[in-house]
Amino acid sequence: MKYLLLVLMAGFGCTGLAADQPVPGTPQQLLQQILQQQQQQQTLNQQREAAFLKAQAQQAKLLAEAEAALAQTQAENEKLQQTFDEQAESLISLKQTLKQRSGHLGELFGQVRQLANDAQTTLQQSLITAQYPERITQLRPLSETKQLPTTHQLRQLWYELQREMTASGEVTSFTVPVTSEGGKTEKKEVTRVGSFNVVTTQGYLRYVPDGPLQMLASQPSSSTLAQMKSWLQSKEATAPLTIDPTQGDVLNILQQQPTWVERWQQGGVVGMIIGVLGTIGMLLGVGRLLQLMLIQKKVKQQLAQPASPQQNNPLGRVLAVYHQQQTKNLDQLELCLDEAIMHEVPKLERWQGTVKLLAGVAPLMGLLGTVTGMIVTFQTITLFGTGDPKLMAAGISQALITTVLGLIAAIPLLFLHTAISSRSKALIQVLDKQAAGLLAQQFIQDHSAVTTQRVA
Repeated sequence: MKYLLLVLMAGFGCTGLAADQPVPGTPQQLLQQILQQQQQQQTLNQQREAAFLKAQAQQAKLLAEAEAALAQTQAENEKLQQTFDEQAESLISLKQTLKQRSGHLGELFGQVRQLANDAQTTLQQSLITAQYPERITQLRPLSETKQLPTTHQLRQLWYELQREMTASGEVTSFTVPVTSEGGKTEKKEVTRVGSFNVVTTQGYLRYVPDGPLQMLASQPSSSTLAQMKSWLQSKEATAPLTIDPTQGDVLNILQQQPTWVERWQQGGVVGMIIGVLGTIGMLLGVGRLLQLMLIQKKVKQQLAQPASPQQNNPLGRVLAVYHQQQTKNLDQLELCLDEAIMHEVPKLERWQGTVKLLAGVAPLMGLLGTVTGMIVTFQTITLFGTGDPKLMAAGISQALITTVLGLIAAIPLLFLHTAISSRSKALIQVLDKQAAGLLAQQFIQDHSAVTTQRVA
């Protein structure tokens, strides 16, 4: 009996028993419990089946509604497609009718649109647009539209062309935003000179399409600016003014040209060394030349008063030696004068060798800069090729600038050395000449004294 209960429990599953239900003690209780569980499971299955059938009916209803909406949409689509085809055929017919009726006007309107496009490009680059910036917006629809232009658009095109021609011969003042060199934009009163230049009291301005006027970073010379300011303040009917007939292109090119300091910096280290050596040589040469001129002036004054020697010039010091050693014989006097002249020669030839050395070193330094610049150029070509010439510009600029700097430094130094050398040689010749004259005078005096003693 116990085995039968175990089989029944295994067949119906002990898992059907709730955890809180007591375990049946007799077979009758077990059968009764199993029967109750079967009834509960059957009831649960019936409820699930009813819910499924209800949901199935709901899904069928939704499907029917979706199919009905799809059918309605397809019907509307067919109707719209039919309408679209009819309108497309009508549009083609209307285009053909328009083409037939327009005749040669189509080509004319095409030329008008092309003219409007060209005029828009020209006016956008024109300086006059800074005063009338709205005209670009007014011409853009005419150049971009594919429809026939209206009478108003044609008149507007004619008016803008006529205004461009008229304004190109006017000198007028107006207020517009201006961007200064520091990047600050503020409204200023400017004066437009035809279609050439726009100026203000601070200088010349540059026109940038689709942007405010800008102050030139590098203004023309001070004389040109002074003339421009005088022209702005003039009340006369006519006054001189320097303008750029290329509508600012020349001013932009001048703005991009480097200054002398920037060119000197392009020479690199070698260029700076050449500049320093040239400056030192020029200072030494000019200073020495001024000293020799002053000495020459004092020597001329001493020549006018040979009896009273002065110690502030070489000739006076040589004359002083002569007066001091005049009692000695002729040979001793000659030696004393030679010694005095040789003592003055180094003072007169001072710094000549240094100036000559700098005049010779400057072109050699320029040649060194040329070689180093070409080395940089060839290294750039090796790394980046020859596709972009701007990459090679630095080396070529250094090579050329250093050569120019070397020649600029050497040429005036050579002239200074020649001037210094010629003046110092002239002074030495004066000393030699005066010494020879003093010796001759002393010889004559001694000879006259000897002759007088013999006669006596």
